[in-house]
Amino acid sequence: MTRCALSGPLACAAVIALIAPLPVRGQGDAAAGAGAWTPEATQAFTQARDAQVSPDGRWVAFETGRSDLAANRRSAAIGIVSTAGGAVRVLAPTLSGNADATPRWSPDGRRLAFLTHGSGGAGAAGGTELWTMAADGHDRRRVCAIIEGDQQFGDDEEGDTYAWSPDGHWFVFAGIDPAAPAPGHDPYVITRFMYQSYADYADARPTQLWIVAAQGGAPRRVSDGQHADLAPAWSPDGHSIVFVSNREPDPDLHRKDDLWVVDVAGGSLRRLTDGPGSAVRPVWSPDGHWIAYLGTRRKWATYDSMAEDYHAWVIPAAGGAPRDVNAALDRRTASVAWAPDSRAVLFTAEDRGRVLPYRVPIDSGESRPLFERDVTVDAPSVAPNGQLAFTLTSTTQPSEVWTLDPERGGGTPRQVTTLNAAALATHPVRDADTVWTRSTEGAAIEGWLMRPAGADTGHRVPLILFVHGGPHGQYGYRFTPEYQMYVARGYAVLYVNPRGSTGYGQAFADACLGNWGGVDYTDLMLSVDRIVATHPEIDPDRMAVTGVSYGGFMTNWIVTHTGRFRAAVTREGMSNLMTDQLLSDAWDLEVIEFGPQWGRTAAYLRWSPIEYIANAVTPTLIIHGGSDHDVTFAEAGQMYAGLRLQGVESELVMYPREPHGFREPRHIVDAYARMQSWFAAHLTGSAPVDQRWDADRGAEQWSGDVPARQRP
Repeated sequence: MTRCALSGPLACAAVIALIAPLPVRGQGDAAAGAGAWTPEATQAFTQARDAQVSPDGRWVAFETGRSDLAANRRSAAIGIVSTAGGAVRVLAPTLSGNADATPRWSPDGRRLAFLTHGSGGAGAAGGTELWTMAADGHDRRRVCAIIEGDQQFGDDEEGDTYAWSPDGHWFVFAGIDPAAPAPGHDPYVITRFMYQSYADYADARPTQLWIVAAQGGAPRRVSDGQHADLAPAWSPDGHSIVFVSNREPDPDLHRKDDLWVVDVAGGSLRRLTDGPGSAVRPVWSPDGHWIAYLGTRRKWATYDSMAEDYHAWVIPAAGGAPRDVNAALDRRTASVAWAPDSRAVLFTAEDRGRVLPYRVPIDSGESRPLFERDVTVDAPSVAPNGQLAFTLTSTTQPSEVWTLDPERGGGTPRQVTTLNAAALATHPVRDADTVWTRSTEGAAIEGWLMRPAGADTGHRVPLILFVHGGPHGQYGYRFTPEYQMYVARGYAVLYVNPRGSTGYGQAFADACLGNWGGVDYTDLMLSVDRIVATHPEIDPDRMAVTGVSYGGFMTNWIVTHTGRFRAAVTREGMSNLMTDQLLSDAWDLEVIEFGPQWGRTAAYLRWSPIEYIANAVTPTLIIHGGSDHDVTFAEAGQMYAGLRLQGVESELVMYPREPHGFREPRHIVDAYARMQSWFAAHLTGSAPVDQRWDADRGAEQWSGDVPARQRP
């Protein structure tokens, strides 16, 4: 539920006609690529995710995702490939119109379980079902329906929805009692504080743990109460299940996820963690003695963009004192898994645009990356023989499945799928150069510049500044078709990790607490200054800015604090922190960052772009989803009304049904097409733009060498 970026494709049945691009003379392959890189082309790539290695280490099952423009939805299927590489077998969805996802191997490796989502299921109408199939894709069997509900207190970071038992005879899953009546919505009676879910309204039904036979049958409930019990994981002996639950007296007002253990046979329950912070993603060690998890230390947390970094923790399975095993790394941890010998934890961590797999001994020792490359790696799965499988992406490479054999292959990963070879062959891509800026207070700010081919031939090109969401997130080494689309059409693209970003340590992430539009704005503008000063091919009078979610907030802030940008597109962004805090499903984000707004209205307005709307001069396109409960449509409406009342050229486009992070491919393509048209229409001419700045801007520039990559 992080305030990040447009996810997925954006399209419309009849995409609006694009006006002519801005070619760079002599740009060579960029000119050839411009025709290929249409808004629809951003949806031509297959995404590999959730790679799962088989118990014998010979195969990888993974999820393939792609946009289906004709059906206007994201399609998903299960793929299987050898860990040595070779042909990929993509299995057709189990039911017509459904998407198969979340593959998990049985302990003996003979079968695969998976979830199927969509409208074709026979269980929860339009919901989710658990299925199994033979490892070759045949003999598909339905196990049961899973009613996931809104899971208001659940998030992707909590952990998996289901798991095989160690003997392969059972499943545990998190779901809603199928006999529980759904609440009525006419009228909708609100009795809880967090009454909104991500794109709808919370149904207030508890999520509990259930056990069902792998052959199918009636599920049996093993947890109880009015809570959200999530992320179940079996003990190796099959007698216990660890899970995540927020059982505070009022979980709506205090996020505090803890680990609990339930006895499978008797149902007895014990609490495993009870620190001030949260614990999520529990994983039992193979020897049964330990449980690893992601944990925090601070009392107050949010389900949205949290400033505090997760770390890898271990705790004795029988109970005891937990330990932060990678505390010395000072980097945000995103996943945990066990080495086969139970003596080390494997995890992924962000580090200056990278996301790499690491290993740390649980007794003592240094966290070391398994390999070092400028890439983004997702959570690795580990076979008993040490074979690893994961997906990997880079600036020029869409996500593919990779494997790593630490015993036989050392630290050299192997790519085993080429799902996007055909798309890459017809869509030329550009790499990005790393750029550093010295900001105020001595901070080194990292960014990346992508330039169109031929941009260094003496012809000036327009620049688009992209701002990431969060605020606590990071840009880095991952494939972004949207950037490639603009570079192919003659634009330079700059994206920056200002203070507040993750991947640079806890102090760096904390720098924008209660200071949105302060140090982060300064860092972004100084980075633009440096690019203009050091790259004469960039035209300072033809620059634009865009961002999604918190990036939309920052776009709103930028257009109300400087006139140096000739065009702006703000997407799903906040404009008034007071209304955003009160109306959002993520109400606690601003409360944690700024404190409760009662008695602090001056501070909330101080950091609200709408307060400075009279300064705006930049033509601004506003894009927002009509069903967005994370950043409500009221934020877009206020920004639009303010700009129009000030006589600033503006256009508001509302996409019905869209939550925070667009889902429908046609909407995504349509939004990209409108953005292209907006930029092309306004980044023309050579008249100087208004260079007004606010008084908070610093002026110090980076003058040294690019910082060497060193482990903390």
